[in-house]
Amino acid sequence: MSLPLAEHVEKWTSLIKKERQAELDQFNALLSDQSLAELCAAGTCLARLHVKESRSALGGRTIVQFGKKNDRPLPAHKFSPGGPICIAHTADHLTPLFDGVVSNVSEDSIGLCFDRSQKIEELKVPRGTFAILPRIYETTFQRLMQ
Repeated sequence: MSLPLAEHVEKWTSLIKKERQAELDQFNALLSDQSLAELCAAGTCLARLHVKESRSALGGRTIVQFGKKNDRPLPAHKFSPGGPICIAHTADHLTPLFDGVVSNVSEDSIGLCFDRSQKIEELKVPRGTFAILPRIYETTFQRLMQ
């Protein structure tokens, strides 16, 4: 026996919200339970990165390349193209500045794509270093809810 459409959509929405909350709880626990050094050692975080270059992309997006000082290779990590990330100052990695998506990864740099709605000028100002952390698929959740 099938549910009426309205009931089905309501149940589906409820399940998606529960899944999102579980992902948020897991992400927050990850950040609060481990130090930045532990996150980096596990490959979950890349820290002390500098902006190497910034360029415009299709749809008004911006791709920002990050890397280590003196073009040293990046340490082993779990980031891959298409994965959602957030970026923060290394000194305050618990306060994300922007959300984005990994655009490309090489031995010595990682490219992140940011939506045009985000004011990423702060990334272009050379003060301090940045940390890249995994993020939940917030954009996907927002689209599903629409």
